[in-house]
Amino acid sequence: MKRLVYKLLAHIYLVFLIIILSPIFSSSKSFAAILFQDNFDNTDMTAILNRWETPRNTCGTNWFLDNGRIGININSAVCQTEFTPKDSVWGGWDNYIYEVDMIIPPNSGTDKNTAFRYSGSPNFNWYGLHFLIGASGSNVVLERVCFSPCNNSTTYSIASGATYHLKMIANYDHISAYIDGNLVVDIPHTEREFNTGKIALRAGVGGDPHSEVYFDNVVV
Repeated sequence: MKRLVYKLLAHIYLVFLIIILSPIFSSSKSFAAILFQDNFDNTDMTAILNRWETPRNTCGTNWFLDNGRIGININSAVCQTEFTPKDSVWGGWDNYIYEVDMIIPPNSGTDKNTAFRYSGSPNFNWYGLHFLIGASGSNVVLERVCFSPCNNSTTYSIASGATYHLKMIANYDHISAYIDGNLVVDIPHTEREFNTGKIALRAGVGGDPHSEVYFDNVVV
């Protein structure tokens, strides 16, 4: 009889633990389903443009397909451009993990970018991962998360002629970024509060008028 009581109490205790702990293990930080993806294996740019669009392009050149990847080659004065999923294929997601391979050709300029929580016209708000590749090292900045310095910049070894796997996590106001599985920037509470928006493949130039970059294996 006592053994039966003990088993019953143990079962009740186990159920109690499951009820108490389940919210912790099923929190908003759990991202399981694939929401959107593209590997650009379709060789027809028209088909790609059924899913993607260019909300802004002041660079005088267009995004193009190149051997199963999407890219752009800029030689221009200061400019910006974004390549982003159309509303028809974007489900209005705001909290997500965004992963993409960034391919940086040799001698391809200084500035490299990608963006998320991108709003497009008219405000063009976004958070962005921005690389400045120089001869003496590389600087990585998680752009537009702060009004004041907030540890959103770091150094990381980024070189031309290589491919890097980028991962950005947008979980309400907690924003973090990884390169090849390494956490490079983590902002627990963003100041700007861009709480909505898509992913965007992004490119542009500043002081260096040349930038060539390619993207592949987009997964959200």
